[in-house]
Amino acid sequence: MMRLIFMAVIFMSLFSGLVFAETCQHLEKFLIIGQVVEVKHPVAVIKDENGQKYRVRLGPYWFWKKRGFNLQPGERVKVIAIKKGRLLFPISIEGESSGVLRIRNDCGLPLWRQRK
Repeated sequence: MMRLIFMAVIFMSLFSGLVFAETCQHLEKFLIIGQVVEVKHPVAVIKDENGQKYRVRLGPYWFWKKRGFNLQPGERVKVIAIKKGRLLFPISIEGESSGVLRIRNDCGLPLWRQRK
């Protein structure tokens, strides 16, 4: 009986990993290159070169502060984000004066929620 339970747990672990990996591949990624218009944590407004404005969810302020990363209005940025409906959740933000901040992994899991 214990062997059967053990085998079921192993199978479910492997199967759930495959399902998650497949789901991750189907996430719509989005690239924004533009200028920061406004920053009010947890949201930044970024205007691209065509004048289109995007509201980007930044995650918790303490995560940014802990990494010493700061966005300023007027700064040019490159944002790689996951698009879920009308919302954009950045994987990384690269500012010309701020450097690069990785916020989520490639599947969109926030780095502040991951264990070390």
